[in-house]
Amino acid sequence: MKQGWLFLLILSTLGIACEEKENENPELTGNEVVYQLASGSDFGVTGTATIQEVKGGKAKVTIELNGLPASGNHPVHLHWGDVGTPDAEIAALLTPISNTNKSETRLNVLSDETAVTYQSILSLDASIKVHLAENGPDRDVILVAGNIGTATTNARSKQIIAVCK
Repeated sequence: MKQGWLFLLILSTLGIACEEKENENPELTGNEVVYQLASGSDFGVTGTATIQEVKGGKAKVTIELNGLPASGNHPVHLHWGDVGTPDAEIAALLTPISNTNKSETRLNVLSDETAVTYQSILSLDASIKVHLAENGPDRDVILVAGNIGTATTNARSKQIIAVCK
């Protein structure tokens, strides 16, 4: 009889654990798009930019890098235009990459004060660039870059990564 209760206790514990895992992040709708970020320098860093829909239609941008050369904060910018656009204006400052090789940003508004939704960011002609440093000569070193939204169809940008403004 005691073994039967023990079995039921184990079964119910497993059921609860599985249920919690399924609802791991209830703020997200499950809609997401993943963009590849290509190396923009001799450092050989690669990564992804994931845009997820938050309930209510807002957007969450997560950048994850592999092969990051140095510790510290690496600025992350969302730029208007594709990665090959010279002196591209900054559309939004995203959370810098830290020692975790990851950045998460809830994006609510762009630099021109346009409200951002998950759907609107997917239709932007834009790119993401991660810089080696915030200022000085290392500011012009682009660790990784990639197009998002409608900029992903631009063939020119697959060959050139322009320095930011």
